[in-house]
Amino acid sequence: GSRLTAEFDISAMVKTGDNLLCVRVMQWADSTYVEDQDMWWSAGIFRDVYLIGKQLTHINDFTVRTDFDEAYCDATLSCEVVLENLAASPVVTTLEYTLFDGESVVHSSAIDHLAIEKLTSASFAFTVEQPQQWSAESPYLYHLVMTLKDADGNVLEVVPQRVGFRDIKVRDGLFWINNRYVMLHGVNRHDNDHRKGRAVG
Repeated sequence: GSRLTAEFDISAMVKTGDNLLCVRVMQWADSTYVEDQDMWWSAGIFRDVYLIGKQLTHINDFTVRTDFDEAYCDATLSCEVVLENLAASPVVTTLEYTLFDGESVVHSSAIDHLAIEKLTSASFAFTVEQPQQWSAESPYLYHLVMTLKDADGNVLEVVPQRVGFRDIKVRDGLFWINNRYVMLHGVNRHDNDHRKGRAVG
C-alpha cells in the first residue's frame, strides 16, 4: 500500500475492561510480483497504533480546502464535515470552528441548532485576507479547531487540524504550487532505518 494512515471501526468488537488488539500482517498479496524494487524490505507495522474512544455523537470525517482568488492574494477556506450520531434519537448540536495563526484568532464562528441523525453533512466557508502561503521551502501552517457541543453546551469532541494555504495544479504537464512553477527532483527516494524501518524521523 501507500503506507498512509488506516482507520477501522471496531466498536462492535470491544468490551468494557481489558481488550487485546491483534493485527495480522500478510506477507504476500496478489500484487507482490510488481513489488520487485531496489530497496530494503521490512516486515510488520512501522508506525504507532492507537485506540480512540468517541462519544455517540461525533465528527466522523472532514475535508478542508483552500482556494485563492485570481491574484493569489486572498483565499477562501472551506470545510465539508460529516457528523455521526449512534444514539437512538436525533441530537441537536452546535459546531464551533476557529482558525488560529499562532495565538491570534483569524476567524471564529459556529453552526447552531445542527440536528444530527445517523450521518449528517454540514459545511462552512470564510475568506482569509492575504494568508501566509504554504510552500516546501516555507511550510507555514495555520490551526483549525472544530468543537462539537450538545444542546446544553457540553463539549462532545474537539478536533484540531493543521491547514496550509496552497493551491496545487498540473498545467501543460508542469507542476504548479500557488501559481508558481516547481521542478521536482528525486521524487522516488526510499528512506530506511535499521531500528525504525520505514518510519524515519
